[in-house]
Amino acid sequence: IVVRIVPAPGFGEDSRRAIARMIDERFGAAMEHTLELVDAIPQEPSGKYRFSICLLTEEERRRASILV
Repeated sequence: IVVRIVPAPGFGEDSRRAIARMIDERFGAAMEHTLELVDAIPQEPSGKYRFSICLLTEEERRRASILV
């Protein structure tokens, strides 16, 4: 999982640890994740922000749904 964040004032190591803990609780400690601090989150042409973007192929999605 790649988590892109526009950091607010006060964002620091405690924030990073809290996010890592939430990912571990939801997906398990084996889930690899990366935090990327960015200046902005781009909007879609519609003006909306996408909460999540899945880049798995259809086959990968099928296999993942079997594991859940």
